[in-house]
Amino acid sequence: MMALLASPLPQGSGTNCRHASPGLWPNTFAGAFRRAPLLRVPESCAVALVVGYALGARDRKWQQGASRRRQVCCRGSGSVEASEVAAGAQLWRKLPAEIPDNLEKMLRSAQNDIVREELDPTPFRRLAVIRVPIDSMPCVGQLKQVALTIGDADSGQYASVLHSREHHGGFIGCVVAVTSKETKVTLPRGGIGADILDIACPDESHMLLTLRGVSALRIIDRVAQPGDNGALQPLVQEVLEWGQFEESEGGEVAILKELSALEALFKECGDLQNRTGIWAAGDLYSKSLPELTKEVAEVLKGQELLGLELNDETKRRAVFAANAVISAFGDPKRSTFLCDPTTLLHRLRLLTKFLQVMDDLLRSRLRK
Repeated sequence: MMALLASPLPQGSGTNCRHASPGLWPNTFAGAFRRAPLLRVPESCAVALVVGYALGARDRKWQQGASRRRQVCCRGSGSVEASEVAAGAQLWRKLPAEIPDNLEKMLRSAQNDIVREELDPTPFRRLAVIRVPIDSMPCVGQLKQVALTIGDADSGQYASVLHSREHHGGFIGCVVAVTSKETKVTLPRGGIGADILDIACPDESHMLLTLRGVSALRIIDRVAQPGDNGALQPLVQEVLEWGQFEESEGGEVAILKELSALEALFKECGDLQNRTGIWAAGDLYSKSLPELTKEVAEVLKGQELLGLELNDETKRRAVFAANAVISAFGDPKRSTFLCDPTTLLHRLRLLTKFLQVMDDLLRSRLRK
């Protein structure tokens, strides 16, 4: 496995895992995951994960669901490298667009907090979504492992994974799991579209997903409720990386200017963090931005970025660098960027602005 921005997926293969591939054994997780034999479901498999939602008593419903969760069908074998292009995102993008009759009302809703001017010209589609703790949330161009507890209280999470595998080729939406009272029923403004590269089941109560962040998502219907199958499927829109705003603001010249400033600030902030010992904003010192950018590029190798051609290396590098910076931030600031996605030039400017503030604050600490 290649180097990753997140906690690296380990390389060791000496495990007691049935059908596990080197590099996907979760030895960075709790002991329960390390000790339990996993049933690995590789990307190349056709997977059927069948879950039942009976209407009887709670215990009977869970027993019925447990027996069905054991029905994991797998054909073929072999691991999936992050550089391989998974079909999930491409399959989902081919689905028909959906324009709700109440779109204007939906946009005006204070809970959705969206204005038409910020929408991209990309289609609206339904997508199964799971809530992910920020420390497990993948950025675009990151591989992350997400542990899910399967139970009555979490059946919607499991149903979303099932729906993603059955209908979208393993493409799933990830949103930051927030804990405030107001957000228990309201989704964040944005999230990440990710490919499910691997599913491991240590037991009937837990599931471990290996996800690859593919694209930023804008949540159109933030108050969506689970469907009849239990899966949460809000209306979402993929966020363009390159659009009319980038062209109107100077195109590639403007991007290169912002990228140059961002790279310089990233290095300065990392050096200042090392000198001051202040790491609250993240870790911008351990790895250089070129190193992090290369890792993102490897994870997204061959992956379509909306609005860009595969051979447009300069613009793609800017996308990789911007997402690499976000991945280096601490949880609070990373959550801010993941929950409010923007196109490339907006993102670069916001990152530069934040790093300039960070640079000023760290320098002021040195002078004291």
